[in-house]
Amino acid sequence: MTDRATLLKHTSMHKGLTNYVGQNNCFLNVIIQSLWHLDSFRVLITSSDHTALHSVHDTCLLCELKEIFTYYEYGEEKTLAPDNVRVALNVLSSQTDRFRLGAMADATETLDTILASMHADQVRHHALPHPSPTTPLPPQQSLSSSIEINDTDCDPKCIGHALFESNMFDMYRCQSCQATSEPEMWKDTLYRVYFAELYQCVANTTTSAKSFFFRSSSPTANHPSNKEHSFEAVLRTLLNEGPRRSCPENELTKCRGSCLVDRWLMKFPIVFAVSIVWPATTVGGVELKAFANIIPHQLDLGLIFRLGGDAADLPKPESIYVFRGMVCYYGQHYVSFFKSQSKAHECGTRLSFTAPLPSLHRTPTSPLASHPSWEVLRAPVASSPDGKCRYIVRLTAQDGGLGLVVGDDISSLEPPSESSSDPHPPRRLMITALETSNSKRPLLPAVACGVICVGDQLLQVDGEVVEDESWTAWTAMERLVTAAGPVTLTLARAVPWSCSHCTLINDVGATTCAACDRPHLQLPSSGAASSVAPNEESQKQQHTPAAAATADVFV
Repeated sequence: MTDRATLLKHTSMHKGLTNYVGQNNCFLNVIIQSLWHLDSFRVLITSSDHTALHSVHDTCLLCELKEIFTYYEYGEEKTLAPDNVRVALNVLSSQTDRFRLGAMADATETLDTILASMHADQVRHHALPHPSPTTPLPPQQSLSSSIEINDTDCDPKCIGHALFESNMFDMYRCQSCQATSEPEMWKDTLYRVYFAELYQCVANTTTSAKSFFFRSSSPTANHPSNKEHSFEAVLRTLLNEGPRRSCPENELTKCRGSCLVDRWLMKFPIVFAVSIVWPATTVGGVELKAFANIIPHQLDLGLIFRLGGDAADLPKPESIYVFRGMVCYYGQHYVSFFKSQSKAHECGTRLSFTAPLPSLHRTPTSPLASHPSWEVLRAPVASSPDGKCRYIVRLTAQDGGLGLVVGDDISSLEPPSESSSDPHPPRRLMITALETSNSKRPLLPAVACGVICVGDQLLQVDGEVVEDESWTAWTAMERLVTAAGPVTLTLARAVPWSCSHCTLINDVGATTCAACDRPHLQLPSSGAASSVAPNEESQKQQHTPAAAATADVFV
């Protein structure tokens, strides 16, 4: 079996994106590279079938993005051309002329457009009546004509919202009478910060605080000035910078007090992306160093926002994110930097490799929790009276994901035969591939548990039966990649069956016993196996990995 993790490391490390004179592709290249280095995004975009959302001959931004990701992973070329992605981006924004071919554009707007395109396609597809295979889908609209679509919730979540969305609301609280306003909800995929405001908070710390870039320790080390001017403290302070609102009860009580803002975070995003808005295209070295001084190795969202909803119910480590990388613009050029997940690098007279870095664990937003990477809650058996084996495993994502790919069971998609009693047989999903990791790193959970095989049928995900019409291979993969914690899977496979009369164990597929010629008695199917609590099992295997995955933050 191909070592996919090794392939990813060796192919992606030595591949570049073309940016010839006059193309000005750097703004697009850095976003493609950034999304590629986010494991959760890469898995979802490469495992999805986006062609169902548009006509075959339409120019599609997401299909072009998926294609270049495929070349990243499997292609032999050392340089890839993002030309098709650039053309699709231009077509999608033709009414604004924002991404005209050959012109420079903004990287943040590029990321916004890609995520908005994912959302718009998902909303349009589910808003349409289910067409027949011969009915052409309507052509894609430009994003500038999709304001109403952008304000519409997507259910199920598109990739952009599933990974980047932060559910927040602001409440304004009067300092004098403590009256509070109605919550103002807002959902965004990027958290925007203005450097002009940020610099006022950090301008005096340039010499007192050391940067994460200029020394090995974190800038949030146990030093008073570092704690006072940490990135969390700065972002929290910026919430109440600038003009303040008057008391929400001003008209009734005539209170003249001013308000402070309480920003509540209701759901932790898988990826927390921060956009730093700079006032000019060139800045001085003092400003750059002041900014570098506050970039943390870890970011605790619980120190920035007040937590409510699902976020408040999770343990403390769930709010901690690990700095993954950033996109920078300087000297009329964009560059991206992403931290290696396998090696530490020292930059001196030449680049040298040091010992491998253990990767932290996440669930998937926690880099600190120490849950096992896999548990076998019900072990598979070698044979059974009905020839069916049902087993239950609990997998926790680590660096590289769970390590399995779900696809449709082709037999469940075939038209029913004339003799079939069920004209609408349930859709079945199965394990179509298992991913292995680099030999120098721990096995991914699906492989490490040693019980999952290609071809096994997926019955349940966290107790939900997957034979429902709403479950497809795409929704199953989305659920597995974005699950906020360990995932409990109930699976099944065909095994040799034991004769109830003579106890002979017969081969899979045999209809009569080879010893007594009695027919194989099919036991009534109970559907998907019910969940089994860990304390009800006589045996439970578990393994705690030496390395697991981290939450993602990029600036």
